[in-house]
Amino acid sequence: MKARVNPMPTLLWLELRKQTSWLMVLGGILVLSLVVVFRVRQEAIGQPLDKVGELFAAQFALFVLAAFAGFLLLLAALGRAGRAESWLLLSVPSGLTHQLARFLFAGVVLWIFAEALAGLFWWGAGGFGLEVSLLGTLGLALYGVILGLPLLALALLGQTLTLAYGLSRLGWLSGIATVLGVFALLGWLFELSARTVYSFLPVWPFPALRFQGVDLLAEVPVTGLPSEPLLYALVITALVIVLAGRIWDEVEA
Repeated sequence: MKARVNPMPTLLWLELRKQTSWLMVLGGILVLSLVVVFRVRQEAIGQPLDKVGELFAAQFALFVLAAFAGFLLLLAALGRAGRAESWLLLSVPSGLTHQLARFLFAGVVLWIFAEALAGLFWWGAGGFGLEVSLLGTLGLALYGVILGLPLLALALLGQTLTLAYGLSRLGWLSGIATVLGVFALLGWLFELSARTVYSFLPVWPFPALRFQGVDLLAEVPVTGLPSEPLLYALVITALVIVLAGRIWDEVEA
C-alpha cells in the first residue's frame, strides 16, 4: 500500500517561493518604521511636553499607515494566481487543502508583521515616557489580525473566482452572486456582533498604559475589547475558505 504524502509542506514552500518579493517589501516597511522610530526617539529628548505630544502623534500615524500599507500589500499578494509550479506536487491536493495552505501562509505573515509593528510601537512609546505593557500591546495586535482574517479569506475567494470565471463568460454571473451572498452574510454577522458585544465572552484586555505613574485607562468604563467579533470573524473565515476550496475543485475537475 502506497503511503500518502502530505502536500501541505510543499504547498507552503511554493507560497514562500512565489511571495518572496512581497515579503521583501513588507520587510522594507518594518525597517523604515524602525529607522523613523529611532529618529523620533532621539528628537524627543529634551523637548517640551507639547512638542513631545506632536512627535508621538506623528509616530502613531506612521504605525497606522505602515499597518494599512502592509495589509493592502498582503491582500494584493493573495490576489495572484496560485497554480505556479504545481507540477512539483506528487499528487493533486484537494481544493480545500490548496486554499488552506495559501491562507495559512498569508495569515502567519500577517501575524508576524503585525507583532513586529506592535513591538516597534512599544519600544517607541518608551521613548516618550509611556509605560505600555508589552504583552498587552502584542495581544492587541493579535486582536487586529484575527479581525483581518475574513478580508484575507475574501481576497482568496476573489482570486479563485477570477480564475474560475473569465470576464467574457456568463459564468461571471455565478461569481457575482457568490460575492453578493458573502457580503450579505458579512452584513448579517456585523449586525449580530453589534447586538451581542460584551454579552457571552470575556473581554480582550487593554494593555496597561501609564504616564509618569498615572494610569491613563483608569477612567475608561470597560476593561477591554469585546471578544464576540473575533468568534464571528473566525466563523466567516472558515466558511469563505471552504467555499473557495469548493470552487477550486470545480475548476480543476
